[in-house]
Amino acid sequence: MIPGSSIETLLALHVVVSLIGIASGLVALPALGAGRWLGHWHAVFLVTTAATSITGFLFPFSGITPALVVGAISVLTLAIALAALRVFGLRGRAGPAYAVSATFALYLNLFVLVVQSFLKVPALQSIAPTQTEAPSSSRRPCCWRQAWRSAQPRSSARDRLPCHCRCGARALPGKVCNGSPS
Repeated sequence: MIPGSSIETLLALHVVVSLIGIASGLVALPALGAGRWLGHWHAVFLVTTAATSITGFLFPFSGITPALVVGAISVLTLAIALAALRVFGLRGRAGPAYAVSATFALYLNLFVLVVQSFLKVPALQSIAPTQTEAPSSSRRPCCWRQAWRSAQPRSSARDRLPCHCRCGARALPGKVCNGSPS
């Protein structure tokens, strides 16, 4: 806890910094994947993601919790990203190490965002009231793998991607699986 501040103030700071980290990561990392280096965006992403992890440890807790484990993994991941960037200058294997570790740090932030959204947002709580429901429904993206492949440039629209869920459908790139074979 920050001396002289309330839990609500710490929570607000933590959430705002986390959202800035997610937004800047969603700008910086796709650009990195496209071969463009956006230095200021990466700096904002790394600083705010580290601040998110650090402020998470300031909340009162008792014992080891899943939040502490995710925070510790995030700190270690950010240490790898920072070492690859500052110590090794993204030379050699440091470039891919940075890309993977920064992407994993963003994934962890997004994971926590989704989990906290289902815990705190009433509209999402009604979808999963016991928090034990499967994350999919009858209308789901055909698979994360297919969604990723669909976002990649294709030579022609006739390229159909096999659905990797149980429905056995073949969907056009960018389409949503409705859970039944087409």
